[in-house]
Amino acid sequence: MKESWKRAGMGFLLVGAFLILLGAGLFLKNHFEDERAKKTSEDAMESIRRQIAENAQARTQKAGPNGAKAESSMDGAYAETPNYPLDVNTITVDGTKYLCVLFVPEVDLQVPVSDELTEEILKKVPCRYHGTLDQNGFVIAGHNYKSGFGLLKKVKKGAQVLIVDAQGYVHEYVVEEIEILQPEAVEEMISGDWALSLYTCTYGGGQRYTVRCNKVNND
Repeated sequence: MKESWKRAGMGFLLVGAFLILLGAGLFLKNHFEDERAKKTSEDAMESIRRQIAENAQARTQKAGPNGAKAESSMDGAYAETPNYPLDVNTITVDGTKYLCVLFVPEVDLQVPVSDELTEEILKKVPCRYHGTLDQNGFVIAGHNYKSGFGLLKKVKKGAQVLIVDAQGYVHEYVVEEIEILQPEAVEEMISGDWALSLYTCTYGGGQRYTVRCNKVNND
């Protein structure tokens, strides 16, 4: 009987040690991916900011002295309403096509958004999941990295959300609702009258933490 208990105790110890090692491995993996995503985002932002400023300046010069010049918080960007399809304007950095830059000042979130969604790109930066900037139903997905969309869990209703597109136009939103959706609730994610939705996984990946926004009318 004592031998059986000893063997059982040893088994529990081995299982416990394995779980500790597994947890440590997952922590290190997540930490590595988080740091890689942070570096990718920061490196891309430098090039994107410069290109956006150049695009906005070229637009302003083309518009002439009477063109709109309502400066935003981002260098060279302007807040007038664009009159072109927003989904055809991207900035390419290291082979990735970026559609826009997302700002949530309340939680100091600043990330570039890829125009294409693949698992490899999603491990580095948020991606367009559905829709376009010029229509309701624009959805952006991102992993819950602490330097990225993990910050969405700190966002409160009424928070300001800014998107600056590749041509320097500023799109302002306000957070109206926070939802928790199931992974299979694709239709619920993309339907409705929300102008913008931002989502990430909850801890454990079992659900989708979703921030719903409406556009601010600056007219």
